[in-house]
Amino acid sequence: MSLSLPDNYPELYSHIAHVVYDMMVGLQLPSDVANEIALATSESVRLNLGGGQIYLEKGVSYENAARNKELWDRFNGDNYKELAALSGLCVMRIRQIINEMRIKERERRQPNLF
Repeated sequence: MSLSLPDNYPELYSHIAHVVYDMMVGLQLPSDVANEIALATSESVRLNLGGGQIYLEKGVSYENAARNKELWDRFNGDNYKELAALSGLCVMRIRQIINEMRIKERERRQPNLF
């Protein structure tokens, strides 16, 4: 069985429903239950967010923060080139990221006195 949506269902909400349905089926839920969850999810988005102009960010800063944390965790004090090759970034950018992470770590460990 596949996802069953109303005729002329809006494209954006159809996409959301398909993504949710595929995830639910991947979790081995029965297709009728997956269909119900997918439709309820897309309808919730449609009714609560639809009609207004909303910007859906790609989450690049979220992804970069996770990447930077991983680079910081792998940093051993002298492996800039290795991290650059691993991440596809240049050595200069790796150095900048490590410096930013070093400052954040220092601030986390030593809160501002004022």
